[in-house]
Amino acid sequence: MVEVVEPDRRKDRKRRWQQHFFPQTARRDRCDACLEQAGSHDPLRAVLAAVPDSLLRACGGVLPPSALAAIRDELPYRPARQLADRIERRWWGSWSSRPLQRPAEGKQEGYGPDDVVLWLLTPSECRGGCEDGFVPGRPDTPCPVCRGATRPPGPAAARTGRDVEPTVTAADRTLEQAVAHRPPMAECTGRGGTCGVPVTAPYSQCPACLDWPRCACGRRYDPAQHAGCRMCPTS
Repeated sequence: MVEVVEPDRRKDRKRRWQQHFFPQTARRDRCDACLEQAGSHDPLRAVLAAVPDSLLRACGGVLPPSALAAIRDELPYRPARQLADRIERRWWGSWSSRPLQRPAEGKQEGYGPDDVVLWLLTPSECRGGCEDGFVPGRPDTPCPVCRGATRPPGPAAARTGRDVEPTVTAADRTLEQAVAHRPPMAECTGRGGTCGVPVTAPYSQCPACLDWPRCACGRRYDPAQHAGCRMCPTS
């Protein structure tokens, strides 16, 4: 039912016209149980409520078992709110304006709505466990491992030529690009994650946080590998 507010009852300055309030029709095709899922104490139902209606209809009204399994696999590592945010971010950032089904053609990979659901739920491939290039729970902080380079999963051939960045090797870089280039590097996880000193594999912490002993020259060394500093001629 449309609610009409007469001009003399309006609270704004546009008192020359009537004001009409139309009823909200969003999600009228969902039952009461589905509408209550977003506020449910069941984390599985809370994540399912974030799946867009159009995608759910494309799947035939029922999510594939693989999608439910993916949610159950992620819940021990991510809260339901972060999983719901992952779905909404990837949907509105990419899939809301793209076809949900595409046949395989030549070297182009085909996919369907069931695959899209999985791509909305699949965790990022970054070994730092980030959320599409950002720290989980802190969407304004780039991941210290991949430095924001991780992208959401999707079909291998779905990106257009405009989206694909050309591969630039070290020999192809200009002087300005070489100076500005910063390769991905892991950071020390010591001091409760506040250290941040760059480290190399296979170490996850810096020598100071690992409390390595010092050589006679003052440098720290790995006691499991050497009896002294490798740079010191006396070792």
